Amino acid sequence: MPLIELVTIDLVLWKGRDLAAKLRDRLTGVADGHALACWLTDLGVQQRLYLLREWQDAPPMLAERSVLFRSSDPFGAGDCIASLAFGTWERFDFMPPAPPLSRDDVYELRFYDLHVTGLAPSLAAWRAAIDARHAISPIACAMSSLDGPSRLLHVIAYENLDVRTRLRRQLYADGLWPPRGAPEQIRHAFAETATLAFAQGD
Repeated sequence: MPLIELVTIDLVLWKGRDLAAKLRDRLTGVADGHALACWLTDLGVQQRLYLLREWQDAPPMLAERSVLFRSSDPFGAGDCIASLAFGTWERFDFMPPAPPLSRDDVYELRFYDLHVTGLAPSLAAWRAAIDARHAISPIACAMSSLDGPSRLLHVIAYENLDVRTRLRRQLYADGLWPPRGAPEQIRHAFAETATLAFAQGD
């Protein structure tokens, strides 16, 4: 299964759009990995970009990271970047297809730090609940960490924040979400709201 890389880029203030444009141009030249999406935070931590890339194998991904850490001008946009962090993830292998990403939507990125033994029961709970959830509110992507703490990340697209509130209330009231048994596996949760800077195919 391909590896998913999440690059967290904290920005020099008000440089987000500048960096997103530079990233879009820069990443077309990376032969072994390709960008899936890039989000700029709106609510939560301010002036942060989340860049999602897919790699077929670990060695070229790690080589690219080494180059970026040693570079005096990472991504050709060093003047925009305050800090860089990298994480490796794998997709849930049971997720239904999701609609294409759209710049018109608002995105919520939800991170769940799990208890040490929390991954397997979390995946089982998600597998049992995901089809009913998708019928009401599709999840754009969901994955688990392969380095750092045991963690889940999923990204949900909403037309706007009012729709987000309504759908979350509906899912909870109908007993469809969160998945039964999954919250007990979480030791810390946080979320950020973001807009889509660019996506695969742009």
